[in-house]
Amino acid sequence: MQNFTDQSTRYAIGAIFLAAAVILVLASAPVSAQSDSAPVESRFCLAQNLYHEARSEGREGMIAVGWVVLNRVESSLYPDSVCGVIYDGGERPPCEFNWWCDGRSDKPTEPGVWRLAAILADQLLSDPPSDPTNGALWFHNDSIEAPGWLRAREQTLYLGSHYFYR
Repeated sequence: MQNFTDQSTRYAIGAIFLAAAVILVLASAPVSAQSDSAPVESRFCLAQNLYHEARSEGREGMIAVGWVVLNRVESSLYPDSVCGVIYDGGERPPCEFNWWCDGRSDKPTEPGVWRLAAILADQLLSDPPSDPTNGALWFHNDSIEAPGWLRAREQTLYLGSHYFYR
């Protein structure tokens, strides 16, 4: 019997499953959301992040979270790719985005919200709206206290249940 418990095997199986899911979602999305200008991998990584970090925040909240990723790509403090920013730190804490290293399934369970996340990821990567965060590199949910190092940063936006900082 094959052992699927080591991290690299679990990651490979998860990546295959998630790639298949994003292909299905993007194939069912409106034609305008199927842009060739944004690589599939980047769209998928960003859609995952929008879904897991802001699924309860609707379109505006997802766009704001997406802009934090885009701002990080442009910052010398972070990796220079969308997936690099999102997966920065690995699958074990500390990581940049809790959903990535919380040990739970990353499979979307709300198809309508996942579809919206995929459409917005494509928009953010191909024809982004203006940045509502004014250059934010960080955000946190209002249900947790801001880490001490973040308190020294300038708050740029409070939207839904998230504070944004630069």
